Amino acid sequence: MVGAVHVPPPRRRPGGRTARTRAQVLDAVLAELGEHGYDGLTMEAVAARAGVHRAAALGGPLRPVRGRRHPSRPTR
Repeated sequence: MVGAVHVPPPRRRPGGRTARTRAQVLDAVLAELGEHGYDGLTMEAVAARAGVHRAAALGGPLRPVRGRRHPSRPTR
């Protein structure tokens, strides 16, 4: 093979963005629960406090059970 170019594999970040985002969301959930209680807990408030998009907050520790595949399934 003539002219083959070696491309190194991408470097992985230690811990990664996912772990950092998950930790931010969990900290935000605990803070919101402490300030507003369970009834006042909203994903919008958690996302705003964590500094992430609402979709990122939903993908973290508070992922709802109800979704596209099971729209009639009740949440836990």
